[in-house]
Parts: sequence; C-alpha cells; structure tokens
Amino acid sequence: MIRRPSLLKSFFFIRVHRFKKKRKLNKQASQLLFDKTTTVYLVLLLAYTFASMFIFSDTAVMYKDYFILLEQQAEDVIWVLTIVLPVRSMFHAFREPGVLYSSAEYQLALLPYPRGSIWLLTLLERWLKRLLIYSLIAGVALLITPLSLLFIFTFVVIFIMFDIIMAIPQWKLFQQHFAKKMMLFLLAIVLVGVASFLTPLLEPKLIASLLISCIVLVNLFLLPHVFSHINWSKVTEINDYTIWRMPLLAFASNTKFKRPKRYTLFQNSSKNKLPFTTEGQIYNRLWKLYFIKQQAIIFRALGTLFVLITVLFFMPVWLFYIGIAVMLYVYISIAVSFYADRFSNDVIEILPWSTKNYTNYFSQWMRLGAILLFIPVLFFYFMHLSWWTPLHILLFWTTYRYVKEVKLMKMAQSLTRKKAVLQVEETLGTVAMVCLSLSGIYPFLTISSLVLLFLLYRRSGKRHLFMTRGG
Repeated sequence: MIRRPSLLKSFFFIRVHRFKKKRKLNKQASQLLFDKTTTVYLVLLLAYTFASMFIFSDTAVMYKDYFILLEQQAEDVIWVLTIVLPVRSMFHAFREPGVLYSSAEYQLALLPYPRGSIWLLTLLERWLKRLLIYSLIAGVALLITPLSLLFIFTFVVIFIMFDIIMAIPQWKLFQQHFAKKMMLFLLAIVLVGVASFLTPLLEPKLIASLLISCIVLVNLFLLPHVFSHINWSKVTEINDYTIWRMPLLAFASNTKFKRPKRYTLFQNSSKNKLPFTTEGQIYNRLWKLYFIKQQAIIFRALGTLFVLITVLFFMPVWLFYIGIAVMLYVYISIAVSFYADRFSNDVIEILPWSTKNYTNYFSQWMRLGAILLFIPVLFFYFMHLSWWTPLHILLFWTTYRYVKEVKLMKMAQSLTRKKAVLQVEETLGTVAMVCLSLSGIYPFLTISSLVLLFLLYRRSGKRHLFMTRGG
C-alpha cells in the first residue's frame, strides 16, 4: 500500500520552498543595492527609529486627556469601521480574490487532496498573517500611546472579524463580471447611505449588529456555492502575480511587475469585436484602451477619494462641504492629467487627431467617475434636507462642469499651441470652488449655481476653441 504525505505536510512543503526562493531573490537584490557603508547607516537609522518610539511614548503621556477622550468616542469610530470595512473588501474584489490560491495550490489539488481543504488552509494562512500584522500594530500602539489594552484589543477583534466574514463574499464577487461587481458595489453604497440616515433614529450598536448579521447570512447562502462557477485560471494568474511581486527586487532590477493582461477590464467584451460604424466609436475605443492600461492608477485614485468622502460623512457638516470641494478639485486635476498624458503615448503622439472629438469622448468617460463620487454626496444632501438642497446639488454639478471645461480648454490650447487668455474663467472656477466649500456655513452661496448655469449655457456655443490638428 502506497502511503502519500499528509495534506498539511505537502502544504507546508510548498510554503517553505516558496519562502526560501523569495528570501534568496531578496538577498540578491539587497546585495545589489546595499554595500557595507550603506548597511551601517541603515542600521543606525533603524536604531534611531526604534529609540524615537520611546521618545514619542513619553511625549504622548502629556496628551493623555486627548487619548481618554478618543476612547470615549470609540463607539462612533467603531460604527464607522463596520461600514467602511465591508466596502473596502468589496472594492478589493475588483482586483483580487482575497484568497492566495495560486498555481502551486492548483497543481496540488490535481493530486489526491481535496480542493476545499487546500483552499481552507490558504484562507487560514491569510487570517493568521493578518492577525500577526494587527497584533504587531496593536503592540506598537500599546507601547507608545496611553490607550488602554481593551480599546486596542477591540479594534483588532473588529478587523479580524471582518476579514473572516468578508472572505467568501470577496471571493465570489471577484468571479463576477465587472458590470455586476459595480452594481453590487453601488448597492452596498446605497445601503451604507440608508444606514447612515438611520443613525440618528437607531442605536449605532443595533445598526452594526444588523449589518454583521446580514453579512453572516450572505456567507451562509454562498457557502455551498464557494467552488461553483470559478475561473481558476484567472484566480491563479492574479495570485501568482501578487505572490511574486517583490518591490525590493523590482527596484534593484529596475523592472516593473505587470498584472496579467489576459483579464483586464473590458478586454474580452464582445463589443470590441464589432466593426466601427462611426468616427466617434474610434475615439471612444482609443480612450477605453488607454484607461485599461491605466486602470491600477484610476482605481487607486477613485478609491482614495471615495474613502475620503465616506469618512467625512461622520465629520462636522461644514467640514464635509470643504471635503466635497477638495475631492472635486483633485478628481478634475487627476483626470486632466490623464487627458494630457494620452497625447504622449502610443501612436497618438505622431498621428493626426481632433482635439474636439478627443475632448468630447474624454468628458463622457470622466462623467462616469464623477457620478460614482457624487453618489455619497447625494446621500449626504438627502440626510440634511432643507430648502437649499436643490441648489446644493446644482452647485456641485455646475462647479464640476465649469471647472472641468476650463481646465480641459486650457490643456487643449496648450496641446494645439494656441494662445488664449483664460484668467477670467480660471478665477471664476476658483470662486465656484470657494462657494462650494463654504456653502455648508453660508447656504445663500448656492445661488451662485444659477450664475454658473448661465455661464455654461453661454460657453456651450464656444466649442470652436477645440480645433482639429492636422497631421
């Protein structure tokens, strides 16, 4: 009778050899980057950093009252976490399955080992790593701050709990098509808005308990279908990239680790195989291909702005309005930088192109991101209903439209080497941003949205500034 090794032994065999290989590669990279002198300075820097932790600990004692106040407000902070952490997992599902089931585990499942057991071991490994990371952070916080052990332990438990209960939903959501992911993500945002709206009416503990109960019910529903309709090739390729993406090695070799191109956004759409029937479809496709290449930066930027605006939900009302203006300005600035970068990439840099057509179709794509960021803002407006709410909404949208058009016009003129003065328009855009940020304190400033609406109507007939460039 042939005795095969236990699953646990085979699993650890893979992990040990993977660790040794990564250690060897990192050692070679570190030898390439650091000589003896640099290593000495690095050790001294680490020693100083470690010593500064104790210095900070002594300084933090002077502000003990502020830390006590922070603990007293912990219940509200915990309520924020119960909302943000599930949304964070759903956002991560756009790019990773959450379980590092790589090609090595897939090959192991071809042997007489249950795939479910291998998957469970991989998931347990992830939870243990997270627990170790959270414990280290908690230990440092306990060492350098006057926060109580119970307070820090509560946060560790919450993070671990949501890592556990969101593992299966993230795994299944990763397998879905982008449109379904986006629909479920927006639905989650709607539920977050409803929960935030109910906060003054119900106890935060009750809402948090209901949210956790709903997630547990979703897990019970998905548990029998964990391995149904799974694209294992997609899962293993993404996880192989995650496992072997080593920043130190990439920096030492000046090499970029790129995600697999096979499963990028919209790439396998059946619409891409249809012939072009209009000139506009060509420009739309060119922008789509560009955004596919830049999707990592786009998702990171949108995610950061979305988290910012979500956190501001729980801040004073006047601060939320300032956050709206900052978020809008940053989004427009990032988008315009993509617009400029497009003309220095690929064949677009040397082929003739129409600035007007490129700008029009870019604005359509830009509107999608603006709508995504406008959803939590809209919930906030409805949570604070007043007679000024319609003008608040109008001010947000007209400010976005006006500042976007001015910035795009300025960039288009720079690309086509045209000389035009836009100082008045830029000043009006700045005034619109100021009115938006202060409209929470002075609601009458929302009347400026009517002026912006009139200016947008007048500017709609001045699109001749976007001329076609000859080749």
